[in-house]
This record gives sequence, structure tokens and C-alpha cells, in this order.
Amino acid sequence: AKEYNLEKAKNASLLSATAAVVQTALGLNDNRSKCLGTDAKDKIAAGLFLASQIGPWTELSPASLVSVAIKLDLLHAAELICASAQRCVTPETDEAVQAFIVSALHAQRNKHADTLATKFYDCGGKVHYAEARLRHAYDEVSKIVRK
Repeated sequence: AKEYNLEKAKNASLLSATAAVVQTALGLNDNRSKCLGTDAKDKIAAGLFLASQIGPWTELSPASLVSVAIKLDLLHAAELICASAQRCVTPETDEAVQAFIVSALHAQRNKHADTLATKFYDCGGKVHYAEARLRHAYDEVSKIVRK
């Protein structure tokens, strides 16, 4: 029993430490808006990747990380976070996945939105799935008609 509690404590401290590092890298610890240069974007990308690998979703909301990733056009990082958070189904996970799908739809990346909605069907919702499939199908039919 002691070994299990020790392992649980180590895991909890790893999650807390990861959350702290990611929050610092993303500037979530202060309320100042930061001017993002290349170095800042690289640090944020590293923080997002770390979060996707460790999965500190009890300590940190995946929705806020996906939001940052979308704003900085770090779409692969957003997808990794959604995939990692999907293992721990919470309302924040659903919010993160849905925000990612909606951002792809708004940017007219319909094939990407379809792929995301299919991959994250359980968290993304039926409405987003149907809309993404419809838009992607429309794009494909339009291409064929133009030829």
C-alpha cells in the first residue's frame, strides 16, 4: 500500500510540475499580454508538446492550451493535446476538441475539420461531425464538377 501511495504522490507531483512549467512557458501565470516573437512561439510549442506527452489534465485545462495553439497556428500541437486529453474524458476535453474542430471549419479547412471530427468523434460531438463531413463532401463534389 505504501508503494502505491508513493507512486501516486510522485505522479501527482509530476503533473503539478508539468502544469507549472507549461503555464510559465505559455505566460498563463500573469495577466500581461506578451509580444510573441519566434523564441516565444518556440517556447510555447515546447510547452504544448510537454503537456501533450505528460497529460496534466487534472491540473491544467486542455481547452486553454488548444486555444493558445490555435491562435499561434500550432495545429499539430493542438491535435496532440486533444489526443492526449481524449484519454481523460472531461467537459474541458470536449471543449478543447470542439474548439479545434470549429477553428478548422471557420478557416475553411474542411478536409482537416472532417479528419478531426472523425478522429475525435466521442469528444467532438455529432453536430460538428455532420457539419465537417458535409462541408468536406461539398468541397470534393465541387472539385469534380469544376473538372
